[in-house]
Amino acid sequence: MISSKLFAQTTATNGEEENEIFLLKNQIIQQNEWVQIYPNPSLGELTIVSELTAEVFIVSESGNYIKNITLSENEAQILELPKGNYVVNVKSGDRIIPKRIIVN
Repeated sequence: MISSKLFAQTTATNGEEENEIFLLKNQIIQQNEWVQIYPNPSLGELTIVSELTAEVFIVSESGNYIKNITLSENEAQILELPKGNYVVNVKSGDRIIPKRIIVN
């Protein structure tokens, strides 16, 4: 499991310390937990699992549209992707998670 760390800046005002939180790593991890894409790197096959109904858009590194899938049963397998680098965008409601994928 990934440990969470709190990044903060401490400023002194009138002898008192105030903590200003910039980033709580654990919150970012939780926001991304609703979708998993594996394996990465891949040999051409990907599995996408989402807790939510989602749309998946796969785009090549050069910006070419490759594939569009709707995850209605919360899991999809993509077979035979050619070698290259891709961005897999998973969209559910107003949330979009982009994931970089390498196919060897």
